[in-house]
Amino acid sequence: RDDLQELAAELLAPEALSAVGIGGDQDRFRAALEPVAPALAEALPA
Repeated sequence: RDDLQELAAELLAPEALSAVGIGGDQDRFRAALEPVAPALAEALPA
């Protein structure tokens, strides 16, 4: 179990994540991204 937790922490580290969206509503994308990866949501252009 500890090995699995360590692997998950490494693979799902926030600094290693990226996100992509298709569509014209950037506010909706930001709102969906915020609870999952707040740092990525903040990095989106205004």
